[in-house]
Parts: sequence; C-alpha cells; structure tokens
Amino acid sequence: MSSPQSSDKQTNFIAEFTRIYNQINTVLEQLEPGTVIHPGSGWRVHDLLGHLAVWYQQRINVLKAYQRGEDYQIPGFEMDKFNHSAADERKDRPFADIHTEWQHAHRNLIAQLKAIPADRYDDEVMYPWGARGPIGLLLERLIEHGDEHYAEFVGAAAKT
Repeated sequence: MSSPQSSDKQTNFIAEFTRIYNQINTVLEQLEPGTVIHPGSGWRVHDLLGHLAVWYQQRINVLKAYQRGEDYQIPGFEMDKFNHSAADERKDRPFADIHTEWQHAHRNLIAQLKAIPADRYDDEVMYPWGARGPIGLLLERLIEHGDEHYAEFVGAAAKT
C-alpha cells in the first residue's frame, strides 16, 4: 500500500501535466501554427509543439522501460542534434498531425504515470540523455520544460 505522501506525488504529477496540457491547448487557439517563436532557429508554434510531444514521448519510453525492468536511452544523444533532427522530421507535417501527436503523448504519459505505483516515484531510472536519477526528478524537469514553452507561446500570443 502506498503512503499518503507517495500517492500525493503521483496525483500532483498527473495534475501538473494536465494543467500544462490545458494551458498550452488554450493558448494554441490564439496562435497560427506558422507563428515564429524562436527567430534564431525559425522554430514556429508547429515546431515547438512537436518538440514538446517528442520530449513527452521520451519520458514515456523511460517509464515503459522501467516497468519492463530495463533502461532506455537515446543512442548517441547530443541535445542540439536530437532537437534539430526531431524538428526536421516534423517540419513539413500538417499541424493537425503535430497536434494529434501532442494529444497522444499527453494521454500516454498520464497512462504511464498511473501505471507506476505511487510509492515508486523515487526509484532511479536511466534518463533519455544518459544520466541516472529518480523518476520524480525526470518528471519535474518535463513540467519545467512545459512551463517554459508555455510561457513562450503566451509571449507570442501577446504579440498577435
């Protein structure tokens, strides 16, 4: 049986990811997919949403591997190279496909969070980039990542 504290941790992660998902979906209604968010790279709303979906999927891969008693790591990981490659793979896809990928990633992440016993969020896993650490910290970093990009979407919406 899980302790109230560990159960709260699981509940809080689910609530935080649901909050981010809802906030991003709301601000997306105010933006065109082609709106440039990062002028230096040319990344648009379209690209940034795909980027988030990819990083959600990477967490899902880690959680699924954990449940099988395995590690998951992106082979030959280099952050910039990985991010640019993932963006290039999605840049010409219709925005509806990217949005669907984002929706699926969110639903699948929530399903994985529910599948991990509440008292196991302190267990150590291999992170996609090769470091090891607790599941909870891996999820906290994704929440921060989502909040960071949400703020960028909000900033772009304020300019329209």
